[in-house]
Amino acid sequence: MIDAPPWPTHHENVHFYGTHSVGIDGELAQLDADGYRPLRLPDAPDAGS
Repeated sequence: MIDAPPWPTHHENVHFYGTHSVGIDGELAQLDADGYRPLRLPDAPDAGS
């Protein structure tokens, strides 16, 4: 018999407690025209050089 791999649907040990507040207006403001948010902000150029 082959053991099944632990796929993401295997969730018996995952427990979610509490809440997480999200500012909807702030999150929506980060979206571009296509509805995507950049994963990283571009590095700011160094002002000292």
